[in-house]
Amino acid sequence: MDKVRAYRIELDGQAVGRINAGQTVEIRVATGEHSIVAKIDWCGSPPLNFDIREGETLQFECGSNLQGLRIFLALVYVFFLRHQYLTLTRI
Repeated sequence: MDKVRAYRIELDGQAVGRINAGQTVEIRVATGEHSIVAKIDWCGSPPLNFDIREGETLQFECGSNLQGLRIFLALVYVFFLRHQYLTLTRI
């Protein structure tokens, strides 16, 4: 659905990067507890909380929830489920 647009990555409420379909981005993060969100326009993913230790590397994957038949629910997601428009999972 959003293949030609970039998602904005926010860490602890601050924009830290942008990512396009098929891309990978590396973000350096201080040790401790954090919250990450993927956003596009006024829509986004639910916040994902994580804890990172010194020397640890974590990986996350983001994408659109509007795949397959869900594409017909685009207006429902944009207006009513805007914080579930994108997916963000730890892999």
